[in-house]
Amino acid sequence: MVHKIHQLDPMLITCEESEGVDTVEGTLPRLPCDWLNVLYVNFYLANRGIVMPVFGDLYDTETVKKMNEIFPKKTYYSYTSTRNSS
Repeated sequence: MVHKIHQLDPMLITCEESEGVDTVEGTLPRLPCDWLNVLYVNFYLANRGIVMPVFGDLYDTETVKKMNEIFPKKTYYSYTSTRNSS
């Protein structure tokens, strides 16, 4: 079965965030204005709960509701990126 979840609007890495990324030989650098990979499907499914990201997006509430429909017996723990927690 396929469940449709909202696709987030693009988020771009800031200058400050890109400066905090260590470059390692053989990898691409993270530069200001590079796209960030932000997805609701980037969640952790545990025995009794689900840890899932929220992004300060208009669709956060709708997505958590949809996940509750998909996994009705789980307890939900959400976390917000530090960028959106202020």
